[in-house]
Amino acid sequence: MPAGSSIPYPFTVKLIALNILGCSDTAEAIIKHNPLPVARFELKSNTGCAPLTLDIRNSSKYADSFLWYLDGKLVSREKEPSNIVANRQDTTYTVRLIVSNKYGCKVDTIDKILTTFPKPKAYFSIADSLSCNGKLEVQTKNLSERAISYQWDFGDGSPVVTGASPSHIYGKPGTYYLRLTASDGQCGDVFKRTIRISSLPQAAFTSDVQKGCGLIGVTFENLSINASCYLWDFGDGTFSTEENPVHRYTSDRSIYNVKLTAYGEFGCYDETVQTQYIKVSQPPIANFEILPHDIIKIPDFTFSFGNTSEGKVNRYEWEFGDGSISSEESPSHTYREPGEYKVSLIVTTEAGCSDTLTKVARIEGVPGYLYVPSGFEPANMKQDLKTFLPKGSGIATYSLKVFNKWGQLIWQTDELDDQGTPTEGWDGNIGGSPAPQGVYQWQIEARFIEGSEWKGMKYNTGPRRTVGSINLIR
Repeated sequence: MPAGSSIPYPFTVKLIALNILGCSDTAEAIIKHNPLPVARFELKSNTGCAPLTLDIRNSSKYADSFLWYLDGKLVSREKEPSNIVANRQDTTYTVRLIVSNKYGCKVDTIDKILTTFPKPKAYFSIADSLSCNGKLEVQTKNLSERAISYQWDFGDGSPVVTGASPSHIYGKPGTYYLRLTASDGQCGDVFKRTIRISSLPQAAFTSDVQKGCGLIGVTFENLSINASCYLWDFGDGTFSTEENPVHRYTSDRSIYNVKLTAYGEFGCYDETVQTQYIKVSQPPIANFEILPHDIIKIPDFTFSFGNTSEGKVNRYEWEFGDGSISSEESPSHTYREPGEYKVSLIVTTEAGCSDTLTKVARIEGVPGYLYVPSGFEPANMKQDLKTFLPKGSGIATYSLKVFNKWGQLIWQTDELDDQGTPTEGWDGNIGGSPAPQGVYQWQIEARFIEGSEWKGMKYNTGPRRTVGSINLIR
């Protein structure tokens, strides 16, 4: 093996054995030489500002195990560690590397000296780091320690400032990072704060409805600017975060205040309150009585309508179903004809709330009529032709008289049933004996239940007459 070499170098050892008789034997053995580890490393810099992270370049040879010590404390087993930190300021450290290899040869050690300097501490305060009106004037207060020079970067593109405690005006909304670098001429430190500037939110709204009756639906239109989130207080104990909500109000409280809070960036907000904004009035309840009853019979054609509506009513509108109207509170009305009539009442309050109710009033009975036949035949098989019996209905009073051709009264009646219909007819007898066939005269006086008088019979185109002829056929 060459002198001074640590590279593995195999060589052969031969043994020759002789005895006194001159006999010999030979044995050979191969011997291998293993290298010794060599510890070597460099520090990029052996001085720095604490805390200082060591920048190590390991150049050891024939080693596969590494032990790193910082002031006697084992800090890493990596070949080239990057996480060894010298934290103490103004301190001299010993950095030691011990290497070994897999052959178990003697370990090797190397030490280097590292010196740290005191590090300044950058720090400052400001009165406010948030503005909600689109701009912010910042006055810094420098609280740095162990520093002799300063650089201020306001993060808005403006030039770097080197004063101790400068002021600065931010003129646009946005997020900025105010950075201070403090130096003692050898070491430096950085401290920064975040500046947030938002445009001022302005809360505003309107709605499609501000007043109504009973139950109303209100659609709110959000007119806020510089805002993205919203909180509505509807004044009735309910809330919403919708941008343009729809809300239903009842007349439980009558008047409601509405409040809108509009939120912009960074928690900036504005609020507006519309007092007595929504007014919901209690609607009236329309009701009335029909007197004396909702059904009457001719000849009565008059109803009284008794108003029983509830609420603060100040206007009444009656429609009686025959084209007639009234604005009285409890009117009466007389109809001209029998029939069924829809009576409507609309009641309205001072707040403009209204309600409507419709009932039916009915007048029963038909207009009276009276028809007088022109002849009869007692022997006829048809019952209607056996007697002289006028046909009629709705008659209140009635008198029928029959005369012979000499003008003598031979028969009369005034019998009516409860419908005003004649019930008794002349059977053609006089004093119990059959009257001779011929022409006889009749005379009728009648008044109908609805109050008018009977005008008489009308034959063909002649005038109406309350007297006429009747033919008795045998």
